[in-house]
Amino acid sequence: DSAPNDTNLGQYLFDNGYLSGDAYFWGNADGSADGDISFNLDGDSASASILVEIAGLADSNVFGWFELPAAAPPVLHSLFIGGDSAGASASFTPTDLFGFYLTADGETYYTVASLNTTDVGSQHFAFMSQSIGSGSLFIGSEDTPLGQGDKDYNDMIIGVSVPEPGSLMLLGVGLLSLAGVHRRFS
Repeated sequence: DSAPNDTNLGQYLFDNGYLSGDAYFWGNADGSADGDISFNLDGDSASASILVEIAGLADSNVFGWFELPAAAPPVLHSLFIGGDSAGASASFTPTDLFGFYLTADGETYYTVASLNTTDVGSQHFAFMSQSIGSGSLFIGSEDTPLGQGDKDYNDMIIGVSVPEPGSLMLLGVGLLSLAGVHRRFS
């Protein structure tokens, strides 16, 4: 269940049975990345699992959530550190409004991209879901500056789920349908 280096987030999720048929990705109506993505769980808890991590910086990467509104610097809560690998899982109960972050090679990238320590404004995360409001979300990340990376968002892929009846609300522009994209990804 590992992602080859030339497999992007969508290909990995469809090829390994995490998504099928119609799916959704998070972005602007023109297909570009939304640079300001936050989440709300309304006091619910969630669980996160590493599906795959093929990043060159895997042994030192830190993935977690941060509190919003963001302090300076943002208050970080780590979920996965360094040697954690595929299959590692963690439960968390975030503040009402929160985002995710990845610290790699001394740089921190946030789902609210204006907070990035480098690549300010560049989105280092991609998001996919089987259905809107399902309580389940897949997060793919890039752990190097985008000008140096391959932009396949498979360096670390995290699955986040919320027990029913809760739902993980993404706040921002909106989820866009990927109807029929499996054929394009294959």
